[in-house]
Amino acid sequence: MSVAEIASTVGMTAVFLKFFLPILIWWSLRRYWTPKTRRGYALKFAFWPLIIFSSQLAGPMARAIFGIPSRYSMDMSSALQGVAGLVFLTAPVFWGIGYYIARKKFQ
Repeated sequence: MSVAEIASTVGMTAVFLKFFLPILIWWSLRRYWTPKTRRGYALKFAFWPLIIFSSQLAGPMARAIFGIPSRYSMDMSSALQGVAGLVFLTAPVFWGIGYYIARKKFQ
């Protein structure tokens, strides 16, 4: 394989993962978890930042799959740390919003 073919393959894999990862997380949360309380609904709502920011893992994941190191882009562990940091910072805000929305659903 030439360098252009490898770059194209890694790029197409990253594009596929950019759309597939958030949909997979959303589908698994929707299918396997039905909240029965207001707090459970708020906790489920707090996972939305994970769904939103998981698309940022696509590039590092594609490079990790094909074993291509990059000196200019984040590796997988750095990307996971960044996404986890963003999720931990924004999840309490989403939890509060979910708790507020759940008051109509759970009396």
